[in-house]
Amino acid sequence: MKSKFSKIVLSAMIGLSIFTNTTYASFVSTQAVVEKNLFNIEQKREKIKAFMQRKDVIKKFEAMGIDPKDAQKRVASLSDEEIEKISKNIDNMPAGGNAIIGAIVLIFLVLLITDILGYTKVFTFTKPIQ
Repeated sequence: MKSKFSKIVLSAMIGLSIFTNTTYASFVSTQAVVEKNLFNIEQKREKIKAFMQRKDVIKKFEAMGIDPKDAQKRVASLSDEEIEKISKNIDNMPAGGNAIIGAIVLIFLVLLITDILGYTKVFTFTKPIQ
């Protein structure tokens, strides 16, 4: 009885091993990961800059009392995390007027918060916390 059971188990193991795929793993250097991440961040920065150079976006900034050049300078100095957030929001927005308004409000809020924290001075109506 034992030999019959062991033959069944052995046959099942051999049969299952035929259908498995071999996976190969290799090391990835830290430099390769950092370079890929930096490349992605730079692409996202360029996407945000291109978005902010659109005529309708510039008009909205001017209507809100924001100098578009100051806003572009601030975007150039944003951290990688802030770039990720803004880029993700631009990607997730639907096409059309609501998308533009949503992106402008998001950028306005980022600029407002950085003004309040004292990192920038874009708005004249804010006072930095000390």
